[in-house]
Amino acid sequence: WGADGDAFLQTHLHGSRRPLVVLGPMNPSDPLYAAVAGWRSQRGGGDQVVAPVLADPGAPGWPVGDPPPLVAGAGEPSIPPPDLLIRVGDTPYTGPMLSALEAWCDVPTLLVHSRPTWQDPFSARSQRITTRSGATLHAIDKAVGALDREWVRKVESSSEHAKRQVQRITAQWRQEAGPLTDLQALHELWRRAPSDWPVFSGNSLLPRDIAWLGPALPPRRVLTNRGVAGIDGILSTAAGASLALDTGMIVFTGDLGFLHDSNALLLGRHLRHPVLVGLIDNGGGSIFDMLPVAASW
Repeated sequence: WGADGDAFLQTHLHGSRRPLVVLGPMNPSDPLYAAVAGWRSQRGGGDQVVAPVLADPGAPGWPVGDPPPLVAGAGEPSIPPPDLLIRVGDTPYTGPMLSALEAWCDVPTLLVHSRPTWQDPFSARSQRITTRSGATLHAIDKAVGALDREWVRKVESSSEHAKRQVQRITAQWRQEAGPLTDLQALHELWRRAPSDWPVFSGNSLLPRDIAWLGPALPPRRVLTNRGVAGIDGILSTAAGASLALDTGMIVFTGDLGFLHDSNALLLGRHLRHPVLVGLIDNGGGSIFDMLPVAASW
């Protein structure tokens, strides 16, 4: 930390009126994961105004219903820019969140993580705290200046607008006949499965679909492999998570991810609880339809 960190603290943290907390995915076995979840549950209350939080699925304490910022135009976030970013955990992965971070690349950033290394493609104006304690986050909350209440209100208004838009679209689905899309299949299975089971999401588009659908989904704990963005070990990791958490599990995976790890079905004999697999037959990886390679098909 040192003298540069003290100067950063004095200049940006104490003087911040528009701080924004951005939570990326984290390993649930990391002590900081539980610390962040506890910190989230203890914030606010009464008339207390706290820094708003944006989070991706897989982040500590991510509640369904807290959408990332929508993008209003070409890389332009729909919420007013912050004067300080407090980023906790790994780099987010949803498109709107990445677009927002890119647009705010000049905003001073405080990075909070438990690992001694950090890979970050966005901010050059940053300081990093390595910690496993939630006390650090409480201290940051107390250190920020008097918040701009009008700015906080605008952020909350943008979030509420996002929720209403998604809820309106999903309500229309129930009135329309036709084949299920990926989003509709995920939405229906999420609503019908036992409410106390966590969700383990495959990679690629599925966790991004969950982030988009968040405002229309009942709360569940979400786990996802974001250390790599490929299709390795989705069923195996979900089975291990079911054993470790001693609970049933819902798995959402596409056809490629399922086939790549189909040997993991042999683990069923070791499970103590059901693992329900929602298999999306999306033609061999629907994310490829959105990439430049699709033009060559």
